[in-house]
Amino acid sequence: MASLTLLAGFCLPVSGRDVTGGIQPPEAAAAGARWCVAGSSEFWLSGGTTVYDLEAGSVDVRFKNMPGWNTPSNQLVMVPNGSAIVTGVYT
Repeated sequence: MASLTLLAGFCLPVSGRDVTGGIQPPEAAAAGARWCVAGSSEFWLSGGTTVYDLEAGSVDVRFKNMPGWNTPSNQLVMVPNGSAIVTGVYT
């Protein structure tokens, strides 16, 4: 039976595998820079947001194109039992 975690009023199943995305610099985040896990979320997430209950293996992290900014490359991130952190740096 999967365990559940209460987060902001929602019960989430916990697999022990999650990815937290970051956006740098803060000016890019304030301008609307976002990230997503391809195939896991159908919408763009702000920096500091965590995607929970991922399958073991690797995930494709993508970054939103922003006018006036150079968009970070997609990143293939290994998701071990535990947490992974990925940061997109816009220039």
